[in-house]
Amino acid sequence: MKKMTTPLVVFAFLLASITASYAQQVRMAIQGGYGTEIEKGAVGASFEIFAIDRLSFAPGVNFYIPAEKIDIGGSDLKISYWEFNLDMHFYVVKSEDFGLYGIAGLNVLAVKAKLGNNSDSDNESGANLGLGISVGPGLPFIEAKYETVGDGQFFIGGGFRFPIN
Repeated sequence: MKKMTTPLVVFAFLLASITASYAQQVRMAIQGGYGTEIEKGAVGASFEIFAIDRLSFAPGVNFYIPAEKIDIGGSDLKISYWEFNLDMHFYVVKSEDFGLYGIAGLNVLAVKAKLGNNSDSDNESGANLGLGISVGPGLPFIEAKYETVGDGQFFIGGGFRFPIN
């Protein structure tokens, strides 16, 4: 599965950049959040690319911080997590000052464990389903979604979107 994740991420960002050249509007976001299963905060970035007025695609990546460190016989086991999301937003309400949208998409969660000079990694894929709200100038937003990856987790996050075209 590890060999499949990198091409999937590269393909999604290539698709996003090609789509962006034909899109009505493109926004970049700086974001943060919290995952309930991983029990960690996350920081990340995403794009929102409008295909039509009420439909956008939102590829993004989050890095969970801090990485876990567990002492095992005098050596530190370091476990780090990151996730890639390819979401679709459907705006039920959309104006310059307010947006309410449903979220549906795909999620890939990657886990890396390192002990001394040895490391191992794994990833799992799943689906996302949730709701989002954006308000006012500078487009602050908040999202709540359920991610089916692994045992499943509730993710709540927010940030700021900036127009880039």
